[in-house]
Amino acid sequence: MCKIVRLRPALSDLAASEATMMSSPKTMKVVQLNKLAFAFVWNIFIVILILSFPEILPGISSYAQTANKVRIIRSEFVPEAGCPVSVAGLRTELDLDPFDAPLDARIYVDYKNIGQKPIAAVKFRLRFTDNSGNDVGTFQASDGAMLAPDQESSQKFREEKIDPLSSGLKLRVLLVKYGDGQLWQSTKAPSSPAP
Repeated sequence: MCKIVRLRPALSDLAASEATMMSSPKTMKVVQLNKLAFAFVWNIFIVILILSFPEILPGISSYAQTANKVRIIRSEFVPEAGCPVSVAGLRTELDLDPFDAPLDARIYVDYKNIGQKPIAAVKFRLRFTDNSGNDVGTFQASDGAMLAPDQESSQKFREEKIDPLSSGLKLRVLLVKYGDGQLWQSTKAPSSPAP
């Protein structure tokens, strides 16, 4: 006697079993929940992808703003005899609006302790000038970096009130505070330094 064994169910049997499984309310809820979970994850993926476009493709701007133009103006260090600080590098950049008027200035200063004592702080005077060399705005800026003799430091200062006639910058060391609390003062400094 021969017995026939079917290893795979017939297609009609599969369709029938799926139809009975899908007709069960519990199974339908699981399928719906799976679809909702997939849709949620897919939407999150799309949002992350869209938000990362500026990072992936930085040349494509997602904002309507245009980049500011920058103008570099001449910058000059004014040294003084006996000053324990020397400026090795100085650069001034003006951010411009669409009409080439200055919005603000960024001043980059590289300086060095050329004295024999450690320095605790340096105060600079920064003076904007026009094409004739006249003062069109002065401000002071400090850096509290500790500098041993022959040590260098860098600092970036920003000024937001810039005269439209500004075409140059003159920088002078106004005050130096040593590590022991003593002060060196420029001849151009006010008679009583601010603490």
